[in-house]
Amino acid sequence: MQTPEHFNSLSQFRNARNTPEEGVCLVPFAYSDGEALAIRSVLHDLALNHEARFFGRQDAVLAMLSNQDPAYGKYLVLCCHGDKDSNIMLWGDESLRPQDLAGKINLPGKVVIATGCSVGRQELATPFLDGGAAAYIAPAGDPEGGTGTIFCTLFFHALFYGKHTIQEAYERARGWDAETGLFRLWAA
Repeated sequence: MQTPEHFNSLSQFRNARNTPEEGVCLVPFAYSDGEALAIRSVLHDLALNHEARFFGRQDAVLAMLSNQDPAYGKYLVLCCHGDKDSNIMLWGDESLRPQDLAGKINLPGKVVIATGCSVGRQELATPFLDGGAAAYIAPAGDPEGGTGTIFCTLFFHALFYGKHTIQEAYERARGWDAETGLFRLWAA
């Protein structure tokens, strides 16, 4: 559903390596649009079906996470910043805390990758898994800038070109260096 609260940019390829059902939805939060655009460029170069959503309001984000405005495809990449309390930073003083998400997420079968610092903790993984996500992947510490882009590039390349499982693609991506090694995986 197209609303004034967000803008969709959808790229589908006739000879893509993934089906639209296996597509990737990129969602940039505050000051993470550059990362989302970099990952989008990689997905485009890899000929993977994908969508980028640029939200302007917290309620639009929650509508997507609750499946009222469903995210495209199977893979959801939250390009974000996080803080020491595992909050996903939104805009200004707004943030999504783990307790704000509890009971509100409905993402059946989705694989969620969050790129923000310190959002790879059990207290944030739990609402996603309780909301039906098949997996939640995020850094437990504070990786250097650009690490989210590198992790996603390696993950999606291994998944769709190498035909690896989610677990194998995760292991390959996190094995790149110490920074990508900060990413953790929780699976349902």
